[in-house]
Amino acid sequence: MFLPISVTAAGLFYACAVGPVERSRAWIAAWNERGLEALHDVCTDDVVLVEREDVLEASEIHGLAVVKDRYAERMALVGPSQAAVRSIEAVDATRALADMNLHVHGQASGVEGEFRMVHLYTFRGERIARIDEYPDRETALAASGSVVGSWRLVEWTFGDEHPLGPDAVGRLIYSGDGYMSALLARADGFSDALSYSGTWELRGREEVVHRVSVSTRGSFVGRELVREISWVGDDLVLTTPPPVNVLRWRREAG
Repeated sequence: MFLPISVTAAGLFYACAVGPVERSRAWIAAWNERGLEALHDVCTDDVVLVEREDVLEASEIHGLAVVKDRYAERMALVGPSQAAVRSIEAVDATRALADMNLHVHGQASGVEGEFRMVHLYTFRGERIARIDEYPDRETALAASGSVVGSWRLVEWTFGDEHPLGPDAVGRLIYSGDGYMSALLARADGFSDALSYSGTWELRGREEVVHRVSVSTRGSFVGRELVREISWVGDDLVLTTPPPVNVLRWRREAG
């Protein structure tokens, strides 16, 4: 029950870490190399730790000194830990999701082995300002409001109309490394199909931009398609500029 993270060297962290994914990798490397001391190099003085609810007390801990003390308590129980990264993906320009296997030595508890730990890191500038712990990637993605993943079309409306019928089908995919693809079709899965792919970027947390490189519609190629983001429960709703189309998507199970 410890947070695995690291930065192999402080210099490497500051010189090479430019985005949240790179910073997260550096942080995890530092934790594996230097343990508690890495916290001083990568966290803000007012860092917040939100502990996972399933195995810990679900406390929200404020301040670098207190967070360090909390980790020291965990280490006293389970011993040193090493993190093996399963995946790291960007949530937006300031956040990254790190899915890890954490190996603990169990010096005091007598329990040695691996368990799953997922962290959502929020960066302020070069440093981590918040660490949220989760038991699995799916829970973390839902809690973060992340668009990363695969989405199934629930409904596409244009005013009171359904451009491809009320039972249209579709899939929207956002990868953690910045690529996206979308496909929309009638209920049979191919009639009047519209498909495009390219890269994506969040603007704040209110808009997503699709930069189209290939498409079944020639007018889309080379364009930036801006979509307003909103949420209905856990469903992702994308709204186009006028003339307004509203597409509601539901996350597909992994």
